[in-house]
Amino acid sequence: MIIDLLPLINNRNSSIDINEFVSIPNEYYKDTDIRELSKISVKGNIKELSDDVFNLNITVSGAMVLPCALSLEDVDYPFEISIDEEVGFGDDFEKNYKIISNTLDILPILWENIVLEIPSRVVKDNAKIKTEGDGWCLTSEEELKSNKLSDLKELLEMEE
Repeated sequence: MIIDLLPLINNRNSSIDINEFVSIPNEYYKDTDIRELSKISVKGNIKELSDDVFNLNITVSGAMVLPCALSLEDVDYPFEISIDEEVGFGDDFEKNYKIISNTLDILPILWENIVLEIPSRVVKDNAKIKTEGDGWCLTSEEELKSNKLSDLKELLEMEE
């Protein structure tokens, strides 16, 4: 999402209002837990603080689809983020953000803050723990005690 900063630089406007929907490319979240990301709503403004330094004050909202920690089913996870960040044309800013000529690409800033919102785990409402699968099953302690191999274990303990 590229924003033209020229109206602020030329003092034509005191701020630039932002009210748009942005799609994050799939390449961004292919190495994360995010399975899907809805269009992101971006609302706020950019103001000039001083020469070559701008204040980005926006609210980002949307929904991401994450895997359930118990069942691995899809879970919709809505989020809303407030971003209040200073950006500019200095060396420190250019390392982190795409600033070309008099424009600012805020997509990296959006993505950086969305990644921070990913929870370590989510659980779907009424999720059931899987007790068996392809070649495995979950057993209780009673089942382990009544296991036929427990007799063999007792024999081995008696020999020692």
